[in-house]
Amino acid sequence: MKPNYVFFHFDSLRANALACYGNPVVKTPNIDRLASNGVLFERCFSQNPICSPSRCSMMTGQYIHGFGHRTLWQLLRPHEPSLMRYLKQAGYRINFYGKNDLYSQEYLNEICDNIDELRGGFKTRTPVSGYAGKNPYALTDPRFFSFLFDPVEETSDTVLLPRMEQKALEFLEDTETDGSPFMLYIPSVMPHPPYSAPKRYYDMYDQTDVSELITPFSSVSGDVTKIREYREHFKMDTYGDDYPERIYKIYLGMVSYIDFIVGKFIETLERKNLIKNTVIIITSDHGDYAGNKGLFEKRGNSMDDDMLHIPLIIKTPSCVKNKRVNGQVELFDIMPTIMDLSGVGCGHEHHAVSLMPHMTGDFDDLNRPVFAEGGYNPREHEQTLLNNAGDGIGKTSIYYKHLEFSSRHQDTNARTVCIRTPEYKLIWRAGDANELYDLSADKRETINQINNPKYIKIKQELMERLLQWYITTSDVPQPGQDSRLFK
Repeated sequence: MKPNYVFFHFDSLRANALACYGNPVVKTPNIDRLASNGVLFERCFSQNPICSPSRCSMMTGQYIHGFGHRTLWQLLRPHEPSLMRYLKQAGYRINFYGKNDLYSQEYLNEICDNIDELRGGFKTRTPVSGYAGKNPYALTDPRFFSFLFDPVEETSDTVLLPRMEQKALEFLEDTETDGSPFMLYIPSVMPHPPYSAPKRYYDMYDQTDVSELITPFSSVSGDVTKIREYREHFKMDTYGDDYPERIYKIYLGMVSYIDFIVGKFIETLERKNLIKNTVIIITSDHGDYAGNKGLFEKRGNSMDDDMLHIPLIIKTPSCVKNKRVNGQVELFDIMPTIMDLSGVGCGHEHHAVSLMPHMTGDFDDLNRPVFAEGGYNPREHEQTLLNNAGDGIGKTSIYYKHLEFSSRHQDTNARTVCIRTPEYKLIWRAGDANELYDLSADKRETINQINNPKYIKIKQELMERLLQWYITTSDVPQPGQDSRLFK
């Protein structure tokens, strides 16, 4: 009997924003419970720090440079293989509730059983909550672009779910236990900025409780030119000295809100007796600065752990429970893992690794390096700016300053690659500042050792490993073969 899936794919959720990953302030009892009944991967890393490339990589098991999905507007197209197509062909119902940033319209037509709902125009049977409150600042105020919004005002003692999550829950309520297996994919917008949440969660934490968890800009040494340029462009010195604490405490409130949502789904699965044959997955596409280093949101070629270190929790009916995997894994490993759990074969070449050995025994690869990449060449950057403009990002959009900064500092978005071993991280950029961190001594990545002569040998070794990685993953054979005989 093939398992069902409830796949929570949150947006901008850092691993260290969850209690089960060591956050001493945040309350996430439902996610913690899943972790204790499943497998928690301590060190899972995304392939890219922005949404679409990360998601496309996850669904194909291929690195960014292998298939060209580098921007927000190059989505998976029908000629490309992906996890959801394999499941669809194996008899799964694919129900998709949330933001896309993944499949082209033609591909969605093929794989989604709820395509009309995905395109909107439907209503839930119960009231729903708004995603974010209002921007409290005038357009002439630099804080207009701070992503710091008012809370969502609540009119009921009952906590309401956002519309797409509520619709996904209604799908689960309506699902019969003897039907065909389903993949319920919930790519939630939260906790993506703007920083806002229902008021009870917005005010859940105090700034004084989170101050020790934030890495201040003043603690960063080495080449910090790019961070300083970014802060100056957004006039962040006018945001107030407590700005990092303000957004981080709201960010944690958003995380507690998504934990409540997860709890509602677990409750429904248990009540409908679906839990015994359902795999539950919790992960994210990338992280968020949320105040660390005096920054907010994300940047396309930032390779900080704030951007790349994401949660991965998998609870299955049959795998080991309460296991914490210490070795490094990559987000796109989810694809072959789900296919193994489903007994579905893969018809294309990829570089992801099934996590089943971790989930069925004592296996733990403590030496595996992980890789990420981001940024653009000049022509790709130009196209990205045009697409942003085409998406209506004008002067009244909170993203306008991002667009303006990219136009003035194109080198800041240079193509970037990253190798992370358990001990070191090397970040190498095409024509821009490079970074090297000794993670054993500097977990918060505050001291850039790229020009420190003591690390010359380490830097050389990591560069050679990056080159070896590029050579071995630069392409994959296309499916099928063509005859060389002419008739």
